[in-house]
Amino acid sequence: MNNTKLIKAILIIAGSIWAIFLIGDWINFLNVRSKLIGNPFLGSQGQEQLAYSMVFLIAKSSFALMLIIFGIRYNPEKGVTFGKMFLGSFYKGNLDSPVDGVPHPDTHVKCPDCREFILKDASVCKHCGCKLMPQ
Repeated sequence: MNNTKLIKAILIIAGSIWAIFLIGDWINFLNVRSKLIGNPFLGSQGQEQLAYSMVFLIAKSSFALMLIIFGIRYNPEKGVTFGKMFLGSFYKGNLDSPVDGVPHPDTHVKCPDCREFILKDASVCKHCGCKLMPQ
């Protein structure tokens, strides 16, 4: 088993175990909430504590889901790394495809004259004006 498959398996298993343990937390939260919701003596402090508990449970659930998604999507051979997945909202389009405007071997080549990256199908280098044969 190579490192990529091992990392993927660890992330998916860890996220799944985390999610299973969270089921008990959610059940416990809902039981406590149902007992306290009609309590006239709960007061604002008790309501705040319930709200904090719910926010904390949602954060823990999001983390479990994030681990599972990272495990499924992680693929360094295609350039899909943790940074790209975590900051995915800043990337345009599909995470498996190159980012628009960033030189990528599938879309860009180096100009033979000035060595700057240009689009593969360009007929003239935009940096030095060298005439090119589109590839």
